[in-house]
Amino acid sequence: MDKRKVMVAYQRGFLTLHECAQILGVEGKQVHTLLKNASDTDRLSVHYEATVNDGSLRISNT
Repeated sequence: MDKRKVMVAYQRGFLTLHECAQILGVEGKQVHTLLKNASDTDRLSVHYEATVNDGSLRISNT
């Protein structure tokens, strides 16, 4: 899964900090550093849609 999609899902409240960290394979406190670094280097506006079906998360570009 694209790490940017996971970070956007976290920022929009679809994932908890713990879930985001697990998916990214980092510790919870590192998520904020990753988010800051991503916002510093990626100035493009990207839109994603997240849906939950049967307990699974699906994130797609809109």
